[in-house]
Amino acid sequence: MLEVIKRDGRRVPFNWQRISRAVERAGFTGDEATTFVMSLSAPTRIMEVWEIQAWVERELIEQGYLDVAKSYVNYRFQKD
Repeated sequence: MLEVIKRDGRRVPFNWQRISRAVERAGFTGDEATTFVMSLSAPTRIMEVWEIQAWVERELIEQGYLDVAKSYVNYRFQKD
């Protein structure tokens, strides 16, 4: 099972729904978020939260969702 290293050092199971909710809050509809998340290839190693955020941001940009990427960065900044 893939794990994520949280900011406080805890290891928790990787959860695709967290990515989906974050990109919804950044501007996608539920269906768009689901489609985006399904387009991502699963990480192959344990990742820290900041690595996942950078990965999602990079994927948004590469797939042409520049406005959503900008909103995602702002959302993550406010959440941090």
